[in-house]
Amino acid sequence: MIVASNANKIFVFFAQRFFLQRQRIMVFSQNIKNIVLDFGGVILNIDYQAPAGYLISKGFSDFEKIYNQASQISLFDNLETGKASEEDFCRFFNQHTGMPDNEIIYAWNTLILDLPAHRIEMIKHLSKKYRVFLLSNTNIIHYKVYTAMLKAQYGYNSWDELFEKAWFSFDLGMRKPDMEIYQFVQEAASLTPSETLFIDDTIQNLNEPRVLGWNTFFLEKGKDVVEILKP
Repeated sequence: MIVASNANKIFVFFAQRFFLQRQRIMVFSQNIKNIVLDFGGVILNIDYQAPAGYLISKGFSDFEKIYNQASQISLFDNLETGKASEEDFCRFFNQHTGMPDNEIIYAWNTLILDLPAHRIEMIKHLSKKYRVFLLSNTNIIHYKVYTAMLKAQYGYNSWDELFEKAWFSFDLGMRKPDMEIYQFVQEAASLTPSETLFIDDTIQNLNEPRVLGWNTFFLEKGKDVVEILKP
């Protein structure tokens, strides 16, 4: 039984290595010159469930009801497109939870985990050979936190110092998966679709760029983008 177990582990190890190698070949099988990366879940580690978990731990057992109400009034979409401010966000949750603004912001920011060094190094390495861009659905509240992390940990004052160009939905007034944001990026960066690779961990975000002719790659949960893009 032990021999069989070890044989299975060896098989799984080599199967995983083969799958990763095949993925890398698929990613770079085209004449890729431009790489557009999603942010949360691809570069930045995040936990989508953490804000809900924090609020529930504080006694707000009806968080799902509050969240659904916020979704119905498009609060999160509006925050990501700059149509709702940090004050609007705090006001809504204050009305429903009674929590002060600073605790609401703290709860919302528990979504952000860490910014791994090996991914920053990957971007620097890729930038020697490719045009590398960032395209993120995000909001001003989270932006302040991970931009401060970038400066404190890696010495960059802005994301445009690391990428050729970084685009954030709250700045652009549009968000994925709407076609207009991909068209904007394509025109702004003068991208040739067939030479462009877009990587995102939300599969719904890949349809529209594919229509434009971009190459796309879905980064599954638990996979590290460095394993896909390393030479």
